[in-house]
Amino acid sequence: MRASLIFAIGLLLSGCTRVAFTLPVGTPAPASDIDDVKGEWTGGKGAVYRVGQDPGSGQLTARVEEDGKEQIYPILLTTVGKDVVIVWVKDKELGAYLPFRIAPGDESVALLCPDEDVVKALVTEGKLIATYDKEKKAWVISKGESEALLLGKEFWSIDYCMPLFRSKEAKKTPAEATTSPAAPAARHP
Repeated sequence: MRASLIFAIGLLLSGCTRVAFTLPVGTPAPASDIDDVKGEWTGGKGAVYRVGQDPGSGQLTARVEEDGKEQIYPILLTTVGKDVVIVWVKDKELGAYLPFRIAPGDESVALLCPDEDVVKALVTEGKLIATYDKEKKAWVISKGESEALLLGKEFWSIDYCMPLFRSKEAKKTPAEATTSPAAPAARHP
């Protein structure tokens, strides 16, 4: 299960039921949101997460020390609605994506997890199509009004969240430092 996690390794998945989507939902996050998550973040138990972007591929990654080795995880950032930012982590065991809603603060963020009880209730009421894997302790949502679901505050649990505090901002290249945040820097061969 560890290979599928980025930020919430112990807190979010230890004994908790996972909620995943077959595909990420939303539109690609704007460059300003991506820039906001880059840098070094300190989480629970002093774990340090370094979020950056591969200069060649543009892939956003999170690096964290696990079991004495640095692990690198690709992540996706999308926006849903006007201003809801979701971090998506591919869960290799499920073959689906785990969503974490970013609740921003001053030099800190909280990553919120979906509330499994809300998912279970919506499935029971026939309002959501999802399957539950008892062995893997996971709900996988494949169809339905996913965007509306992700926008709803009741979908996100405040009981299972992970606070992260900014340790260091990402270093900007000279081109990034002089470029307006509204327009990304052009790349020239």
